Amino acid sequence: MVKVDRNGSELRVVLTGRQTLAEAEGTRDQLMAALLTPEMSSLVLDCTSVSDLDVSFLQLLLAARKMGQARSIAVSLSAPAAGPLADTLARAGLARPGDGGKGWFDPFWAGGQ
Repeated sequence: MVKVDRNGSELRVVLTGRQTLAEAEGTRDQLMAALLTPEMSSLVLDCTSVSDLDVSFLQLLLAARKMGQARSIAVSLSAPAAGPLADTLARAGLARPGDGGKGWFDPFWAGGQ
């Protein structure tokens, strides 16, 4: 499930529940629509309520970030990756689990851009 809230030039996309290949097309469409919103300078992705995900979801997040960069939109996570998101990142080789918060190979996963 995807919920979108706007506050001025910031758009917050709340992603919840299952985010696997089966849901990827719908999630992609929602993220791309969010990135095409006029007069937006920041997109915050809230993944804290995602309960099940696979590598296709990671690809969608990275694609949204790349599209945001191309459109001069700052794309970030609302909080450092934790729970299922952190577990999937580790399984995909994009993080070192148990490294005291320093295990992110890309600052994006720690809530950066």
